[in-house]
Amino acid sequence: MGNLIDPARLGQVFVSPRNRAQQTFDLLFGEVQAKALKVDNKVETAVELAEWNYGAYEGLLTSEILARRRGQGLDQGTPWNIWIDGCENGESAIEVAARIDTLISKIRDVQGPNMNTGKPCDVVLISHGQ
Repeated sequence: MGNLIDPARLGQVFVSPRNRAQQTFDLLFGEVQAKALKVDNKVETAVELAEWNYGAYEGLLTSEILARRRGQGLDQGTPWNIWIDGCENGESAIEVAARIDTLISKIRDVQGPNMNTGKPCDVVLISHGQ
């Protein structure tokens, strides 16, 4: 039985620009393999994988966000919902989806030429959430 991630099968590795994602990449592949993947241009720092930009809500608990919005007279009828309301001075769900759609397009570009050849072309995404 082989490794969960077989470097010989890798077409591309996309890594969030956040430090902890970059560190996870290094831990996952080890120094020698990480360097080889970089030399082969199989590693891309992908801003599309960055965490949701919470803007003015960055670092706040949900309860603090709700209190802040109440204080601003927002959410009179329904409570704040990140998927509908987004984040003040941050991203909306539509903006996050657009980022991910761009990444999906990149993945298709990597895997597309191999879809009918039988040649393995795995893609690894490394990101962290809050």
